[in-house]
Parts: sequence; structure tokens; C-alpha cells
Amino acid sequence: MNKRFKHALIPAYQRLATLRGRARVRRRDDKPIAFILLVPDYGNIGDLAIGVAQHAFLEKLLPGYEVISIPLAETYDFLRSLRKNSRPGDLIFLVGGGSTGDLYPRAHFGRTFIVRYLRNLPIISFPQSVIYSTAEARRVFGGREQRAFRSHPRLRLFAREQSSLQILREVHDEHVGYAPDIVLSFTAERTSLRRESALVVLRNDAERLLTDSDSAAVREVVESLGIPIVSQDHEIDSRVLDKASPREVVNEMLDRYWGAKIVITDRLHGMIFAAVTGTPCVVLANTNHKISGTYDAWLRDRCPYIVFATERDRLSIEEAVVRATEAARPGSERPVLDFRAFERVVLEYAIPSQRARDGAV
Repeated sequence: MNKRFKHALIPAYQRLATLRGRARVRRRDDKPIAFILLVPDYGNIGDLAIGVAQHAFLEKLLPGYEVISIPLAETYDFLRSLRKNSRPGDLIFLVGGGSTGDLYPRAHFGRTFIVRYLRNLPIISFPQSVIYSTAEARRVFGGREQRAFRSHPRLRLFAREQSSLQILREVHDEHVGYAPDIVLSFTAERTSLRRESALVVLRNDAERLLTDSDSAAVREVVESLGIPIVSQDHEIDSRVLDKASPREVVNEMLDRYWGAKIVITDRLHGMIFAAVTGTPCVVLANTNHKISGTYDAWLRDRCPYIVFATERDRLSIEEAVVRATEAARPGSERPVLDFRAFERVVLEYAIPSQRARDGAV
């Protein structure tokens, strides 16, 4: 089955899955609810961290709300109930990350369908990166997103770096905000007092830019440090989640960052985990703008212990390791970033709805 035909079938599946949905919203009390949809439930630890951070962020910001995270696999099962049984004050949130565009079609189709289906409810998207692989993909996927986004009267989108902000403003006019990746709001509790290893976190998927020779250069550099090497990608077997919660999985990965003297990574959330744990880090580019854009926007001037290596030869990586480790200070803490633009929009949507619900003028 070719990709275009497969994509043509997705809307029919979405309508059928929604029509057959039997899940019901169960309120524990009279509080309004903040629903987070399409929450990652698969074996990507960076995406799991987004889900954990989103939930914690809203619980802190909206103490008068119940926060419910609905996993990706269950989202369609809940949509009928959300449209039928929602109350004034309820809010819908879409997952943040890097899944706007054509790189991850499942998320793209989910987001556009929800925006159309829940037109009666306010929707806010956590900060996203927008990635189109080709000009044709931008025409097809961007056109579909534009039609869906502009059909919703109370939709607010957020970009997490400048390239995506520009694209989203072209797609959705002025209704686009700017905020850091939500995992940068995450508070990571220190679990290890000693940093002893070199942690290598390199991807092996469609976003990989490194060649085999680049990877060999990384290996040579870390081996020359004379400390234990831990190689650990962020992809895990999804069956791990049958026995451990996303928070537990994320915390276990963060333990590895706390125990590292240096991190070398080409993953966005590898860089972000290094930031929130104060771990020296050398960052390598991937195939798109989300890593370099996030680094330039939020970390370059705040985290001197994180160094973006523009070249990938051994000498350049060695120099970046030296710069990162020399810039680190005992007790380095996560950068304090400004989420007020995102908070203002959430409260703008929540407070008037809550007042209406309580009968206030």
C-alpha cells in the first residue's frame, strides 16, 4: 500500500474510531477539567517526558482544575464524550513536541482531526516544532493544517523555536505564541552525587544526520576520556510501559544524566535533559531545525555548559567537550525560562470560562 493511498484512508479510520468510541469522561468532583490529548504512550523517552512535563505544568498553573492526560491510543475513544459532555470551563490541550508537519503523519492527522471535531471547545497546543520534509509536503500537509487550524474559532498554537514560529504564523496568521519546549519547565531531582561517566545518546532514525564516520569520531573522543562510557538512546521497547509509569521511565533516564560528566547527543531531549540536570553536553545537529533552533533560542546564552558543535570531526568534538566541561560549575542548575506567554493564554481561556461557569459577570 503506497503512502498516499494509506494517508487517504486515515480520515475514514478516524471517523470510525470516534463513532465507535465508548470511553466516558468521569468527573471526580465539580471542578472543570483540562484534557491533554494525544499524550505519548510509546517508547520514546523524550516524548514521554513531554507528557509528564505537560501534566505537571498544568497542575501547578491551574489548581482549580482536574488535569487528565489521555494517551494517544485512547484519544479517539474519548472524543465523542468530550464533545457531548464537556462543560463551560473545560479546556483541551494538544501535545507538544516536533510532530506538526509531515515527519510523523499519525500525529499530524490526529491534530487536524481533533481541531475540526472539537470546534466548540477552546484548544491550546503545547509548544511545537513544525517540520516539512519537502516543498510538496509543505503544500499538502501544510495546506491541510492551515484549513483545519483556521476553521477553529478558539485555537491557540505555540512554536518552540523561531523557524517554526515563522511557519506557523504563515499558516495560522497572528494566533501563534512562542514558548520553550515544555520539558524545560521540568524540575529534575538530583539522584546521584557523583558524575563518573560519558553518556552517549545518538539517534538511529529518520532524523539522524550523523554518518558512520561521525559516530566513530564520537566513540574515539569518549574513549580517550578514560571514564566509563554509557551508550543509551531514548528509544525503548514500549512494553516497558506495561510495568513502569512514564514518570518512572523518564526519571530512570534522568538518573543517567545526573551520573554523567559529559553528554554527547544528537537528540533534542538529550540536550534538554542535560540542561535540566546541569550536565555538560556537546550537541550535534540532526536533519532539521528543532535542535539548533531550540539551542539558539533558549540555551545558548543560559547554559554555557552546553556547546553546539557545528563540525563533526574528532578535533571539533574534542574542543567542544573541553569547552562544555570547563564551563560547568558545581551545582549547575537548570535554566530558568520564561513561560509567561504560554501561561497568559491558558489563563485567558480558563478564567473567563470559569467565571461564566460560576455565574460571575
